[in-house]
Amino acid sequence: MEKEPHTIAERLILPSAIDMVSIVMDEKSAEKIKSIPLSNNTVSQRIHDIADNLKEKLVSRLKKAECFSIQLDESTDVSDCVTLLVYVIYPWENDFMEDLLCCLNIPIGTTGEDIFRVLNDYMVKSGLDWGNCAGVTSDGAANMTGRKSGVVARIKEAAGKEITWNHCFIHRQVLACKGMPPVLEKTLSEVVRVVNFVRATALSHRLFDQLCTNMEAEHKQLLFHTEVRWLSKERVLTRFYELRHEIHAFLIQKKSHLAKLRPDPSFYMFPTLLQHIEEQDVVTTHVNCLSALIQSHLAVLVDRFDGYFPQEKYSALHDKRWIQNPFEFESAESLLKLKLSPAEEAGLLQLSCDGTLKKRHESAKTLLSFWIVVLAEYPVLSGASISILIPFTTTYMRELGFSVLTKTKTKHRNRLNASADMRVALSSCTPDWNALQKRRQAHPSHLLSNQAIQSR
Repeated sequence: MEKEPHTIAERLILPSAIDMVSIVMDEKSAEKIKSIPLSNNTVSQRIHDIADNLKEKLVSRLKKAECFSIQLDESTDVSDCVTLLVYVIYPWENDFMEDLLCCLNIPIGTTGEDIFRVLNDYMVKSGLDWGNCAGVTSDGAANMTGRKSGVVARIKEAAGKEITWNHCFIHRQVLACKGMPPVLEKTLSEVVRVVNFVRATALSHRLFDQLCTNMEAEHKQLLFHTEVRWLSKERVLTRFYELRHEIHAFLIQKKSHLAKLRPDPSFYMFPTLLQHIEEQDVVTTHVNCLSALIQSHLAVLVDRFDGYFPQEKYSALHDKRWIQNPFEFESAESLLKLKLSPAEEAGLLQLSCDGTLKKRHESAKTLLSFWIVVLAEYPVLSGASISILIPFTTTYMRELGFSVLTKTKTKHRNRLNASADMRVALSSCTPDWNALQKRRQAHPSHLLSNQAIQSR
């Protein structure tokens, strides 16, 4: 699925196919190719058929798996329509699979109640049970994490049990930038101003590109800063620092007042700080100034991170450390501090003595895949392990999904309901092509089309 407009088949593919057949075979054969239905509506119907087939397969797998975890987030597309993306991870055939569960439109608001209502309707219609949900991963927005009306709270209520909620771990890159001291924040603002100046016009961009080429710079372009990308700040600052000499030369050529900008060396961010100090022989007072700023910022970060990633949550996992390597506990004495149930203790003692499984553990692609393999033999241990390991640690998949949505639903296709297109583009399942072929042949419109072709 290349996320191209549905008209591309009739506009590009069909004429190309006709030319190829006429050259390789003959004009009579090419005429037959013209009868293939590839209109916008036909292609759209094919996509919906494939999407329905993929959904049926995924739902069937989830029902058999009886355990899954989701990550979700909402965003506004080019037509100001709020779109909810939900990804799912589930055990399947001695491994685990990640897939797009659904791409849903939220008709009005984006409160926790609105989001949960749309998602719950999908789950009910699909016959999926919230009781099988082991974890939810999202960002820290109030509509997701509100204690009473947030989506996570409502999912827990629907499941009738405690469900693990994980804050996206990659978001720590953004969280680390919150609450920065004004001096450090000013540095980022000035860097963004310079980047915007260089990339303000196509001419400036080309001139800077040529300058970087002449100066044999490692890079030729600056990166734009955007708040919605996790690693944007770090990448913008790193690229800016790597091109600092070229940028200064360019600003002087353009006679910009920004050329006089001489930020204190202590403003440079951590990845390049040591290199800069060594190259520029930064005076001690500047280094001490930066150290004080960093210390104050880190003190604020400790408090903020405790709210997003509470220590109690990770302390509770200490007794579950056997999940990571169950073969470290070969004696009964080593299990005393793990607070295991009698069934778990007996199972762990037996498992830890199995040399074959130890080798499998060492060669397993992931820890989760190992516990899925031993599920039938050690259901108690495996069930406890999977419930802890299966929740997503990041919302990377939905970030990827929104990038695909941006490419699929453009300003020229702003009325498109992209749900089917998104599933075909992002699904990890393989469609049942035989079933789709039978469905297509049985469709009345296609039977009539085939009869019309045969009568010619």
